[in-house]
Amino acid sequence: EDDFAGLRSRVREKLAEMWGAFPERTPLNARQVGVVDRGDYVVERILFESRPDFPVTANLYRPKEADGKLPAVIFPCGHTDNGKAGDTYQQFSILTARQGFAVLTWDPLSQGERLQLWDSENQASLVGAGTAEHRVLGNQCYLLGTNLMQYRVWDAVRALDYLETRADVDATRLGIAGQSGG
Repeated sequence: EDDFAGLRSRVREKLAEMWGAFPERTPLNARQVGVVDRGDYVVERILFESRPDFPVTANLYRPKEADGKLPAVIFPCGHTDNGKAGDTYQQFSILTARQGFAVLTWDPLSQGERLQLWDSENQASLVGAGTAEHRVLGNQCYLLGTNLMQYRVWDAVRALDYLETRADVDATRLGIAGQSGG
């Protein structure tokens, strides 16, 4: 037990050194921008801010009919150009919602609806979606003394914060699942 406590402490210190300090928690300014009814489950289209004026595009899958507060899972996506719209991410979210959970999944930076290097003339990323943008943004982060992984982890922290604001979610029963880079 002492060995594990020491390891946990060393890992936390190393991650803090690699990622840098997290920003302060600021208002999420969360809002629902749409709902898709799929019969036995619904998908809520959600926007929240992980940092001021820095929107996160998310989907909340939940059973259509539920008794009481739902246990919930955050589901960070791996490296797909289409982010939360990836087939396997949707399949996981649907199946988990059908089992009585709320599932919040969101687009990582440079994926799905969160492309950062947008070329409005060509309606596409200037450098290519997904890992192509990750490389460019990652290099810019290093120049500023930060790390792109910090953005991914902070989005996950704020996703948990969002779930805790929902009246239909049991904030004492939160979990995480992921796939690939998520």
